Amino acid sequence: MAERAPLPDSVLVQVLALLPLRDRLRAARVCRRWQQLAQDRAVWTHVDLSPHRVRAACPHSGAGGGHSSAVGRRDGGRRDHPTVDRD
Repeated sequence: MAERAPLPDSVLVQVLALLPLRDRLRAARVCRRWQQLAQDRAVWTHVDLSPHRVRAACPHSGAGGGHSSAVGRRDGGRRDHPTVDRD
């Protein structure tokens, strides 16, 4: 049986970008090549978070920082990035 040539990286990046969030993360665990491709910016230009609940930390209200679990964190307990929760 003839061996097939692997798809070019540019094609795989486009395919990964079309996957839902959870599937992109799973695809990154398939092999080292896919992990590297999944880190490409093009894969993450659009992410649909509508099926997920997103909590954004508000630096002015003190949300997301200053609690006891922040001790020892390099960022001083600040969370300036949104977090995603499963429903």
